[in-house]
Amino acid sequence: MMLEELREQVVFYGNEMLRQGLTLHTGGNVSARAGEYMVIKPSSVPYALIRPQDVTVMDLRGNVLEGLPPSSEWRLHAALYRAFPEIGAVVHTHSLYACMMAARGAEVPLWHQELGRYCARPVQCAPFARAGTPQVGEGAVAAMGKDNQVALLKNHGLVAMGKDLWQAMDAACAAELSCAMHSACDVRRTGMPKGKKRRTSTW
Repeated sequence: MMLEELREQVVFYGNEMLRQGLTLHTGGNVSARAGEYMVIKPSSVPYALIRPQDVTVMDLRGNVLEGLPPSSEWRLHAALYRAFPEIGAVVHTHSLYACMMAARGAEVPLWHQELGRYCARPVQCAPFARAGTPQVGEGAVAAMGKDNQVALLKNHGLVAMGKDLWQAMDAACAAELSCAMHSACDVRRTGMPKGKKRRTSTW
């Protein structure tokens, strides 16, 4: 089996996304790079059912060598690997707070030190593009720029990259924490939505 160790890592970190609450069911995807090839989560398979031999091995042009058909977002991953040859892994999440920020098209300030390890400026949001199209990858590359390892995808989610899957996952978790902090501060600043009454505590 080609690239067995990397395929095992994709299985592990896919399930780790579920454990960390960064996605639901089959949403999101993870990949790792090996030279001109990448291994990526197969399309529409629940993470708990994915075996290493199911993980797709393909080149960056879309040609599949082994495994099941790839995630529909393989173009996003390939675009990042082509634009940033120094990275070795990509994690794409549908985590709650990142999705909330992405729905607003907002940037994420570096309010927590963890995110500062992966970004030198606020996290940018790429323009909306239909899932699975090359435009998703083009927008992500532009939003990352030279300084950041994390970007939001408008009305979609978050993408993080790193030298390996551990680092890419850590960057995604750091970004989700900062998105949660920003969302909580927004609620405190703007108050409850119109027409909603604040619930009185029964404690």
